[in-house]
Amino acid sequence: MTESGKMRKSRVVKKIWFESQGVEMHLSVYLGVLPILKEYVMVFQGSQTLVHKLHDKQLEVFVNFLACFIKPEYLKMLPKPLVELDLTNQTLYSEIYIGKVAENLVAANPKHPTNKDFLQKVAKAYVACGKCMQTKLPLRSLTLQALSSIDPIVRGHSEAGAQLKKLAGIMKHLVPQESDITSEIIRYTIDPTLAQYKEGDNMVMWWANVMSTGKYPALSRVIRGAVSIFHGPMVVSSFSLMGDIIDPKSSNMNISTFNAIQTTKYAMKSRGMTATTMFQRADVKFGPVDKRLCQNMRSAGRRDEAQREERLLERGRKQVEYGYQKTCASAQESKRTAQEEDKRARLRHAAKQRNAARRKVLETLQVKAKRSRQ
Repeated sequence: MTESGKMRKSRVVKKIWFESQGVEMHLSVYLGVLPILKEYVMVFQGSQTLVHKLHDKQLEVFVNFLACFIKPEYLKMLPKPLVELDLTNQTLYSEIYIGKVAENLVAANPKHPTNKDFLQKVAKAYVACGKCMQTKLPLRSLTLQALSSIDPIVRGHSEAGAQLKKLAGIMKHLVPQESDITSEIIRYTIDPTLAQYKEGDNMVMWWANVMSTGKYPALSRVIRGAVSIFHGPMVVSSFSLMGDIIDPKSSNMNISTFNAIQTTKYAMKSRGMTATTMFQRADVKFGPVDKRLCQNMRSAGRRDEAQREERLLERGRKQVEYGYQKTCASAQESKRTAQEEDKRARLRHAAKQRNAARRKVLETLQVKAKRSRQ
């Protein structure tokens, strides 16, 4: 076994045989909380268009998560108060949810010395995750709130009509200048001839039937633009669809890097060319080199290296903050040593290739010089 493998084995043995109660308590928290977050992800993993449910589901998953440690009276279903809620204020805390197994273990051993430290760590994790969700989830997005108005189930409500007008203003580039979309929205909200929509029906098919009537041309264009919005975190599916563009090794790629490569490769494929044909030289050995391309490659490499170092520093700061610096230091050191060794090996290989290329160029020049003398 490698050194990192031995260390991993010793950690597993320690956790299973000597710290089993702590492991079971931590797993209890994961099994209780992670399904709350997973439920939101799974809703939008399907192929059905649910952009009109996006804001409501984000609000729902955030409230359900906060309910694990915040008193219910502070969890009003309004975006603004929730986003501005101070999660570090301990007066808001209720009894922290730690899962069924952990609750039974704590109840069976209420004076166990690890209970207090465990509960403090869980509370700290709840606050950190809640603050992250406050920052990341666009709960106050006017666009997402306006998109909720295309749900046929809210048709006939005054707020739905107002949000439809806001959506038309957001997507005004789709609305013909000569059309009166406000009039169409008013008529749509009270139209008795439209089919009754029930929860669970296909929203796209319902709107397709409305569009087929031809009574709301401008509103139909806005709805087409709204339902075409990509809302699902289907990164795995995008890798599958782009299987002929991105190789299987790209599964561990940064999202921003994957996005850039996917866009570039897709553009090239749509034009029927590859990178080799775009940057092809008439004479591979003696043709002029694209200096701007080389400069861009070098600058991209420097940026990537800087981002990697920044991520390592951020990871170190988080480890210090959450008290895992000691346990992870040896593993990080061995990983860093392996990375440095790989880097040195790549540099040696690159140097050999450059030397081989120089020898070939010199041999070619010598042959040409000999021919010119003859």
